[in-house]
Amino acid sequence: RAAGGGMPGPRTDIGYGQQQQQPEQWKQFAHQAARFFIMKCGSQRSIDESLQSGLWQTSTMTEKKLLEAFTSCQNVYLIFSVQTSGHFQGYARMTGIGPMGGSNGVVQVEWIKRANLPFQRCHHLHNPWNENR
Repeated sequence: RAAGGGMPGPRTDIGYGQQQQQPEQWKQFAHQAARFFIMKCGSQRSIDESLQSGLWQTSTMTEKKLLEAFTSCQNVYLIFSVQTSGHFQGYARMTGIGPMGGSNGVVQVEWIKRANLPFQRCHHLHNPWNENR
């Protein structure tokens, strides 16, 4: 474990294209440290508006999932991709529920990085909790 009893640090012995073989050791931290969500949006304009406002508009179903994660772990990260772009456009950390107190599909976000990252650059990453996809 990392200093202070937090989540262990990232593995540095995994080579390009290799999958981590023991996801069980990480599951105990899944609801403590961070949750990650891929947010698909219809246009770049949605991302630009979020960058300006610090808010992200989503469906009420997705909002429920985000709020559940937000109340059960320390950090919720949203990774954004415009549909059919073939890229990730950036990521943000969820900082709260929407300005109307929730149930309106809006969450507060703090953008960490805005950049275009081609999906091909991420093919070596695998999610052990989603059939290693």
